[in-house]
Amino acid sequence: MDFKWDNYQTLITVPATDGNFTAALGYASDSELRQAQYYLEDHPAGNKSRLTAVNREIRKRQKEGKI
Repeated sequence: MDFKWDNYQTLITVPATDGNFTAALGYASDSELRQAQYYLEDHPAGNKSRLTAVNREIRKRQKEGKI
């Protein structure tokens, strides 16, 4: 079985303090970030730090003019 890295799945399941999570933040496309944001907003239990990190990355990209 071949492993395929999935940024969206990583953003909604891996703890925000994990290195894989921070890597996924950098690799994620704008649409993957938005999808993760919507999912985490709809499922807030246990996802506060993930949502905060995703929102921070979206704001950072907006400030840099990448979104």
